[in-house]
Amino acid sequence: MKSKSLQFVLTSVLVCLAIISGFAEVSFAQAEDTDAAQRILRRISRSTGGIGGMWDRVTELVALGESGIPALSEALASDNMPEKLAAATTLLTIEKNEEQAFETICGVLEKSTDAKEIETCAKLFTRFGDDGDYERYVELVRGKLDSAPDVVSKIALYETLLYLEFGPDDAIEALKALTSHESASIRHLAAVTLCSFDEETGESLKEVLEDAVGDPSDVGSRASVLLDRLELSRTSSSREQAASSWSPTNLSFLEELIYLSKSYYFKEETIRNSEELRERGVDLRMQDILAIGMIRSLDPFSSYHTIEAEERFKEDITGTYAGIGARVTPSAEWNDGKYITITSVFYGGPAHKAGLQPRDEILGADGERFDQITPDGRTESLDYVISKLKGDPNTPVDVLIRRRGWDQPRVFNLVREQIEVASVHYEMMPGKIGYILLDQFGTRSGQEMAQAIVALSRQGMESIVLDLRNNPGGRLDTVLQIADLFLPAGARISSTKGRWDAYRDERVYTSSRPGVTTPMTCLINGGSASGSEMLSAALKENNRALVIGENSYGKWTGQTTFELSGFNDLRILKLTIFEYFSPRRNNFNVVGMPPEIVLKPKELGALVFEEYRKLLAKRADDDYLDAHFDENPALFAELAENDFSDLSKYPSFNEWYDSLETRLTRDEARRFLRLNGLRRVVGHNRGRDFLENYVEDNQLQYAIRHLLSQVHGEEIPNIPEYQSFLKE
Repeated sequence: MKSKSLQFVLTSVLVCLAIISGFAEVSFAQAEDTDAAQRILRRISRSTGGIGGMWDRVTELVALGESGIPALSEALASDNMPEKLAAATTLLTIEKNEEQAFETICGVLEKSTDAKEIETCAKLFTRFGDDGDYERYVELVRGKLDSAPDVVSKIALYETLLYLEFGPDDAIEALKALTSHESASIRHLAAVTLCSFDEETGESLKEVLEDAVGDPSDVGSRASVLLDRLELSRTSSSREQAASSWSPTNLSFLEELIYLSKSYYFKEETIRNSEELRERGVDLRMQDILAIGMIRSLDPFSSYHTIEAEERFKEDITGTYAGIGARVTPSAEWNDGKYITITSVFYGGPAHKAGLQPRDEILGADGERFDQITPDGRTESLDYVISKLKGDPNTPVDVLIRRRGWDQPRVFNLVREQIEVASVHYEMMPGKIGYILLDQFGTRSGQEMAQAIVALSRQGMESIVLDLRNNPGGRLDTVLQIADLFLPAGARISSTKGRWDAYRDERVYTSSRPGVTTPMTCLINGGSASGSEMLSAALKENNRALVIGENSYGKWTGQTTFELSGFNDLRILKLTIFEYFSPRRNNFNVVGMPPEIVLKPKELGALVFEEYRKLLAKRADDDYLDAHFDENPALFAELAENDFSDLSKYPSFNEWYDSLETRLTRDEARRFLRLNGLRRVVGHNRGRDFLENYVEDNQLQYAIRHLLSQVHGEEIPNIPEYQSFLKE
């Protein structure tokens, strides 16, 4: 017994010593890191390099992480400006004690007369200012412009205004004037600053940028990146020149194929020219058939199509067209009744102002009934109908509308307008989470994304969900612009490689300026293609965002268009000319890029889908809303936002459910009513569609949980709207 007791005591002592030793190692390590931070800060304070010598030391301080916070917080009160600003920069980078860090920077900027100190404060506001008191920073920066001691510090202040106020005219004009300054270094810096914010100015400042490439400072490397972007935008003009100079030398083989097919193929209607081609006196049908087959055999994304199809694509990518401002789809009875149904209206457009609503049926236009047209097929029928609704701005069109509850169709007199379709949609969710939905990478998407970030930051945004699900891609230059908004300066975005012109050698694209540092997640799925894959890969492989969802589509190639001049300018060839790679040189063509968190959406089973289809056909959601909506508009507006999956909140829900005679559960019927009917009607009434659905969307729910834990750690605040899934 004694030996066992002694053994137990000895074992306990040894365990205690091991634990104490472990604590001691941790304590000693923390103390060493604190001492290390103090040593680095002392070196900064003693350095003769001033502000310019502090940046390398900031990298060392950041590497120490949170263990250096005590020394950094103490250094904020230092009288030595490099030490003070190094501490503030480090705290902002590691996202700790940010309020005190911003206060320090504000104090330095307000009192300082030193050019380097003012320039440094301005750069810190440019990089981190979206996370703090935006209006105060703008006021401080503007107040410092008149007393700035030199032009370089003034340029830094103007750059801050560009990003905090999103391009105020006075800052842009001042920088443009400085691109003609007598000093070459000032010209270079002003040009790079302006073009980094607005790449469209690059063409007019090309000579200044080329001259700046030789600058030994970082201005030279920034100018080189901007010139690469400029070269990319010129590709369209060079490809048109290449197309016009190309001339086939021997068409005898194709001519023989066309002759034999036209002479002997058994279905004459298949090879007959369309009415449109016959009217133009052009024989292109067999050339079309051969060309389509030939180009499709190259890869899935090269194509041959009509000039009209290309114009529709350009409308999509630019986001502008002239019409009545409504999205439409063929009705379920298209082949019999030939009418189209409005799915949504563009708020503020002609259709919306005239009172047209989703689910209204368009029966005809300008006296022509759509059920009387006899086109070659369903697709051409729809194209014809849409062409009747579109037209030049400020031209009238009379539209025949049928609506549930009306005895007879009614004519609406509309005037077509130029419609601008936004590709970026955003709103603030509970918990100060900014939700940004990007439809495609269109001509104006980069500017719209920057405006969304600024607007959400002013509302106090603490984290971001970037939704790229079902985004088909778009313009390469727009992808690069948007990547700039989220990635640190110099981060690798992508690279391209092809055989022709600008893509012959591998081209590497990097971020040209610091983006926002707000914690973020990115959502992708099988409909995320091309540009959305490039952006999500850059965010993932630069460890900038957690990517959630399903494998992307798998289109890692880029195309350009050639107008075929030998065909009366009626046909377009879209050809794959390069492939692209992720920052780590991955190419996920065909297979798609895997997300970091693989999470399938909650899918409707076959039975539920079929029952939903039946309820939609008889418009069961409209039956309920017709009976109850007008009596409870405020209640239904709340339920559209979040009904907490609570059936009892819906007036007379059980009576409506019993009348459906459906195999759906009550909760499945609630979901149908909320998503298909309630959110449609409330969104139309308020003039703004619902963007997200955190009540039902499990991928978005995962993103929310992740972001809240990033921002708040284990102490996630009580947010009632999220309680149903935060408990999971």
